[in-house]
Amino acid sequence: MGSWAIWIFGIIIALNQLDVAINVLLLILFLGGVAIIVAYRNILTDMAASQFLSTYQPFKVGEWIEVQDYYGRVIERNLIQTKILTSDNEIVIVPNSTLLKRSVINRSRSGGLRVQIPVTVDSKYDLKNVEKNLLEIGEEMKTDLVPDAPPQVRVTQATSQQAHLVLMLRITNPAKRDQLISDVQEKFYELLPELDARK
Repeated sequence: MGSWAIWIFGIIIALNQLDVAINVLLLILFLGGVAIIVAYRNILTDMAASQFLSTYQPFKVGEWIEVQDYYGRVIERNLIQTKILTSDNEIVIVPNSTLLKRSVINRSRSGGLRVQIPVTVDSKYDLKNVEKNLLEIGEEMKTDLVPDAPPQVRVTQATSQQAHLVLMLRITNPAKRDQLISDVQEKFYELLPELDARK
């Protein structure tokens, strides 16, 4: 009888010790899991953001987007980040979580990209004549413009010495933005001597 009591007492002690060991093991696993989550929280956030972007698709690879101070074409998106190729041929890597926190403008789906082309002329030129010729140059670019979005001209500043104007175009292919700006300005400044002669 005494031996049975000893065995039972020993088993109870062993079970109690095992229970303590299991609790300690569970505590270690819990703390380890918390440490992993804290260490990789940014990556986990980016992965969660990637799933959101895949579901709602605010943009796709190949489309032109604007986020923060960056503007370019999406060339790749994975679980962690999105790569954007700018018009300057620079690759910008944006964490997916940033794309959820910031406003993203999808230029490929917003009816084209609005381009503002600044020009400066001497005050001796007739502004109406300058505006007319700027509009004509804009019309020459119609193959690159969004239909039903005619060119517009605004005078942004006029002083006794100079006038600053902006030709506004809405183009279908954002990749041509820089080239169009260059072409318009080149055509306009080549035309200036003729404008002076007609005054």
